[in-house]
Amino acid sequence: MRIKFKLIFSFFSNLYFKLIFSSFIKRNIKSYVVIDIDNTIADTWKVLYKLKGYKSYELIPTLNGTIREIKDKYDGMPKIFLSNRNIFTYSATSNWLLKHKLIDEGKDLLILTSFPEQKLYYLNKLVRNNSEVFYYDDLSYNHENGKVEFYDHIITKVKKIDLKYFDYSYIVNLNSND
Repeated sequence: MRIKFKLIFSFFSNLYFKLIFSSFIKRNIKSYVVIDIDNTIADTWKVLYKLKGYKSYELIPTLNGTIREIKDKYDGMPKIFLSNRNIFTYSATSNWLLKHKLIDEGKDLLILTSFPEQKLYYLNKLVRNNSEVFYYDDLSYNHENGKVEFYDHIITKVKKIDLKYFDYSYIVNLNSND
């Protein structure tokens, strides 16, 4: 029963985000920066085991190297925060982005996916919309267990999309001096 509920809830949250995304990209904007949150701009894996409830997501430290580059290179460009997180963390995630002055609620968008593969829909839709896309995403997991794993099947597909992709190695390098 619990799995069935999760799938149904996932379906409706996915539909909701697709609808707001479709409305968001109807504006006549040619370039977007798309940013994952966990382990891209938020140093999540180091505190993952400490997170006790959705509200604690507001306490995750930042990855300042990535944030600095995005602010320096893409100031004024609309940002789409595209993160694979539980929908129940939406409020805490939005609060975290606001607290760190990373999101402009009138200009930027936060989308949470239930599965990492769902990110491909948004990236492909932007490119089909003739938008220039700058995409920051580590596309990794399992840091907290001491062996970083990668969503290789997704990375392979991302690299086939006509966008500028900044991957795990790039992000680690940006944050190596912080």
